[in-house]
Amino acid sequence: MSWFLNTLHRDLGGTRKRQSIITKIFQGMVRVDTQSILVKEDNDEPLAMDIDRDITTTVSPFMFLTLDLPPPPLFQDEVERNIIPQIPLSTLLGKYDGQRTQEVSGYAKRFHLLKLPRYVIFHIKRFTKNNWTFEKNPTIVNFPIRNIDLSELLSKEQEELETVEGHYDLIANISHEGKPGAGQGAYKVHVRHRGKDQWFQIQDLIVEEIIPQMIFLSESFIQIWERKPISKGKNKET
Repeated sequence: MSWFLNTLHRDLGGTRKRQSIITKIFQGMVRVDTQSILVKEDNDEPLAMDIDRDITTTVSPFMFLTLDLPPPPLFQDEVERNIIPQIPLSTLLGKYDGQRTQEVSGYAKRFHLLKLPRYVIFHIKRFTKNNWTFEKNPTIVNFPIRNIDLSELLSKEQEELETVEGHYDLIANISHEGKPGAGQGAYKVHVRHRGKDQWFQIQDLIVEEIIPQMIFLSESFIQIWERKPISKGKNKET
């Protein structure tokens, strides 16, 4: 999908400095605070940045937001062996509130959203690769399909962002079923027909109606959310 969007951006006249319709509707901005980790303490305390050392801050565009799933339990007893872990989408989105510090490739990082695009793409990181094979995290993500509020993640340092509607509705959900690796699993797409307000499930050439409650049971991999129209009384986005 990253390749697809970047190819469309280029073919529609976009460059690194010139916007296209793709970047106008899919691209947001995120601030990243970075600090090297000198000593990794082996305790249960959450990772935090040292305010007495230099912190590097960069502002970068994004086309999608990666959401990290917690590691699934390594061992389960007989009662829990058939229980699939679950986590709320709101917990995963906490990565971008500017408060949570996490380790990324030996560095401590904080992420804070500065600008939300019209369409937000979430990439739920299910697949990892070690020295031998691909692994898949089966954790189910719980989410509403309407009216999630992403404005709470926005930095309040830029006043103009406060006039932009931050509520989003789900319009597409891509899930993966089966084992990781080429040819080992299958993808399904759930899309909402706006006119009928009906959800459809698509797999290869098979298209069938589906009730929204079934979407929550899927192992979501990519989601596309559409910003709701600006409410009355708010200024229009520039």
